[in-house]
Amino acid sequence: MYRQSIIWTAPMVDFLINHYKEMSNTALAGHLGISLSCLRRKLHELGLRKHPVTKAMTVVETVCRLYSSHSHSEIARLTGISTRTVSRIVKKYHLGRTADEARQIWSRSRKSIIKREKARVLFGLPQKTNIKVVGNKKRVVLKSILKSCGYLVIPGHNTLYYNEQLKRRPIRESNGQRMGLTFQPMSAYLAASAQCSSFI
Repeated sequence: MYRQSIIWTAPMVDFLINHYKEMSNTALAGHLGISLSCLRRKLHELGLRKHPVTKAMTVVETVCRLYSSHSHSEIARLTGISTRTVSRIVKKYHLGRTADEARQIWSRSRKSIIKREKARVLFGLPQKTNIKVVGNKKRVVLKSILKSCGYLVIPGHNTLYYNEQLKRRPIRESNGQRMGLTFQPMSAYLAASAQCSSFI
């Protein structure tokens, strides 16, 4: 059977010599773009002997595998190491990302931060960043409180609904009205829902 020959360049050989002890054969072959059998032949040719896989090798391999799709903090959380250690591994093994990969990671990380910041605002806690996550923090917090009291809150709307059995909160409702909130009985919501359904 025909076996394609691999032309080993000086940088490839240098990388192999410098990292064969710390990376698994699978990770080395993937990084160099060659087959496992080709890698083993070169290791034998150079007289390089592998040692049993260690925890450090496993961590390095995991970082190399995750780097193209995860941020430093995400990798640190998944592997149980610090972001500083992640940065050292990235630098040592010359890991890189494409512009599209970096853009996707940034977008996902920003969405995650915004979600956490919204939760902090809802619970009345100070934000950790300067990202503007809500238009009116006091109104958002008040809507969250009224929802926990039994009011029906529709996401994206400033009208809250109450049923006849609900113990209403006149002071909070008055504060809400000054912030642009309106309050209507549940029957108004049901009537509006029925009207919308008739057009479907």
